[in-house]
Amino acid sequence: MRISVSLMLVLTMTQTPVFAQTDREKAVAIDRIEIPPTEKFQIDAVGPELQFPWSLAFLPNGDMLVTEKHKGLRRITAEGSASGLLSGLPTNFLAKEDSGFLDIVLDPDFATNAFIYVAFVEGTEESNRTAIWKAKLAGNTLVGGRIIFRSNVAKKAPSHPGGRMLFLPDNTLLLTVGDGYDYRDQAQNPASHLGKVLRLNREGNFAADNPFVGRNGYAPEIWTTGHRNIQGLMRDSITGRIWAHEHGPRGGDEINLLEAGKNYGWPKALLGIDYDGTRVSDLLHVDGMEDPHFYWAPSIAPSGFAVYHGTAFPDWEGKFLVGALASRGLVLLRQGKDSGRFVEEARLLTGLRARIRDVRIAPDGSVYLLYDDEKGRILRLSPELVASANLPSEHHLAPIAMLEGRWTGASQFRPLADQGKRVIDETSATDCRMLLKSNHMRCTSKLTRLDGRVRIVEQTFSRDPESSNIHASVVGDRWPSYSVDKYVYDAASGIFTAEKPYKTGGRKYIERVSLAPSNNGSTVQVIESARPIEGGAWTETFRWIWSRAKPR
Repeated sequence: MRISVSLMLVLTMTQTPVFAQTDREKAVAIDRIEIPPTEKFQIDAVGPELQFPWSLAFLPNGDMLVTEKHKGLRRITAEGSASGLLSGLPTNFLAKEDSGFLDIVLDPDFATNAFIYVAFVEGTEESNRTAIWKAKLAGNTLVGGRIIFRSNVAKKAPSHPGGRMLFLPDNTLLLTVGDGYDYRDQAQNPASHLGKVLRLNREGNFAADNPFVGRNGYAPEIWTTGHRNIQGLMRDSITGRIWAHEHGPRGGDEINLLEAGKNYGWPKALLGIDYDGTRVSDLLHVDGMEDPHFYWAPSIAPSGFAVYHGTAFPDWEGKFLVGALASRGLVLLRQGKDSGRFVEEARLLTGLRARIRDVRIAPDGSVYLLYDDEKGRILRLSPELVASANLPSEHHLAPIAMLEGRWTGASQFRPLADQGKRVIDETSATDCRMLLKSNHMRCTSKLTRLDGRVRIVEQTFSRDPESSNIHASVVGDRWPSYSVDKYVYDAASGIFTAEKPYKTGGRKYIERVSLAPSNNGSTVQVIESARPIEGGAWTETFRWIWSRAKPR
């Protein structure tokens, strides 16, 4: 079964007053980089809800195998029908925080041997290792399963296990092993697997031509060193280059071009600081160690990595797609032909506020993402453009559809705490676009004050499923929570009005928001007012006039 993602993501936003944040997300500065949205695709949810899905692999018949981090493995058909948890996986796994069942890859000869490989964390919180489980897929069962590899250091706690895998054209297998968080100096210890990329054969033994084979004091499985926690690993089929991104601490998430035998610096050279604000190292560069090709500061907490080659999204050809956990979205990067350096071209899906764990390109060129949540989903991006113009009058978004397009604006904000004595002037630019087969509309507004300060506000409009009213979820980059408005539409006046309680300065108020389009649709007037909850006069706090922008 394939259903719209709207119920899962947009309506989920109304269930909790504040987005849950991990300790990492509280530590890093997020949502501060202003990049315009460029969505030109259809988003659908495929299959059922999944508990913290981590990795996805396509089977030759179009089915998908998906790991749920703390549960196991499911098989999902191309149409969205899902199996129960597949039997035959190891039972001695650590299901906590970062640890659990991680990446899944198919054997290069899967069509004839049906082998799959699952990276997971084996053991307990007191003693655990990153490991690989190999088994044969027979329907919804794994047979002959066995552990073919365990990292050579047992660590405490569930953090930073790594766990991404990649088969190379020579049928060797790369595995990322994190630094274990509290063991970061081990990333520079050549005898330890922690903080390394390992290269193995299909039975889990070291590849005979690895760069450190036979070298005294070096683990022969090591392919590259000096990594923190790689959760994105891929090979560009056109260039043959192997790329990885990894989590920095506070700032300094990196993209690196991996080459055998090289050292990527952690924790000797880095571009970030520790979560508590202290310096991990004073050095940005160390001779003999590789510098990143790109880094994020503030951090986005990258996870999942793909290079796009396909016909479904021709504008994305050769560009990199990176899932983002902390900044909640999908990052599109372009590499300079001459410089080789990367430039962020867009941050996509920011309005959905979804932690993207994995990114995969399907054989038909569509893009599949894993939404990392206790009620996570598979999201499919397809290239069909939404034809939202001239919606029929009976369409459930018809009253608000006139907002579609670009707007400029000017506003005056009168903080209620100042009783209107202080007026803050802003200019604005707004872009409203239909989403999800015209079932939702998102308006993204950039408001700029005279002193140059900028804030971003996003409103997602949908039909309230229990009435004829318009439902709006509002988020902004200046506050950690979001608000929910329920607009009542008066067909006679063409005005949308919403009222809700809120609290400021220790006092409770009722806030009223009215949205009034002009008769010809060339302007929209937005007015916010407030009065004490016990009654009294309304005080205008915000007046915002939109004017339809001229076509580019």
